[in-house]
Amino acid sequence: MKTALAVTKVNLKNQTVAWIITAVCILGGLSNYLISGSDGFKNPFLSIGLYPWIFLILLAILTPARNFRKFMNINLKKNEYMKGCAIGYILLAWLLSAINLVCYMTIDASIAKIPSSGIINLLDIFGWADHGLLLAFFQQFAFLLLLAVVLHSLITIQTFWYGIVVDVVIIGIIVIFIPIAPLRAVLKDAFNLIIFHQNAAVQIVACLALSAIIYLLSIIPVRQKRI
Repeated sequence: MKTALAVTKVNLKNQTVAWIITAVCILGGLSNYLISGSDGFKNPFLSIGLYPWIFLILLAILTPARNFRKFMNINLKKNEYMKGCAIGYILLAWLLSAINLVCYMTIDASIAKIPSSGIINLLDIFGWADHGLLLAFFQQFAFLLLLAVVLHSLITIQTFWYGIVVDVVIIGIIVIFIPIAPLRAVLKDAFNLIIFHQNAAVQIVACLALSAIIYLLSIIPVRQKRI
């Protein structure tokens, strides 16, 4: 566990590009608030609580793309690498869910009281807030964890032939499923399951189960990877 935690620390710390991009986006969002606030927030604004999600997305992309080789060069066991990555995604998904929830209850709530104001937060768009803030927190957490795991796994398999197959399948789903009504309904059901489901417990369990399955499957290409 000590080694896995060290991997987590390195992954979170040695992400200069991700930290800079996220910081710039947050500062840009705050500046937009300050500049437009005097005008009554007439245009809808993206909640500042969503900007930190950028770091999770970049972390899930850059970790397998850049850090894997570095860890293998110091003879780190692949199982410890996978454990460390998983711990990092879980902790970060938990933290980002808490941050967005706090922003939703404070900054977003204050802006919403201003006449003709508009604020965009996925808690409202995805309907998570309708289930109460506690469940909304866990819905965010489960979704963010799934997002991180999917991105991490997609980047991990890109050096293998089946990575190309998965890319083609994803593109095919987008191109074929959307125009055809019956297939579009299937795609809609999939999104309903992991995002919009009226039963919060179903959505949470679905995201966590998919995260576990996908991450366990991603161990296979990691074991096959060569330096």
